[in-house]
Amino acid sequence: MLMRVLAAVLMTAAVVPACAAETTPQPLSRADCEKAGMQWSDNANVCGGKEATAKPETKPEKHKKK
Repeated sequence: MLMRVLAAVLMTAAVVPACAAETTPQPLSRADCEKAGMQWSDNANVCGGKEATAKPETKPEKHKKK
């Protein structure tokens, strides 16, 4: 039983660094975010992604006639 657990731990340890190396960290400054071609969010003070920040849709108010 101990050998199976040890083998599973060793196999997991060999795979995790390979997967982690494929991802890049999120830029933590506005300058790094712009260099990465991503969109900086002033409201959240984070780098938001490659897509533009979505703005909430507002519907025009209908005026009631008196």
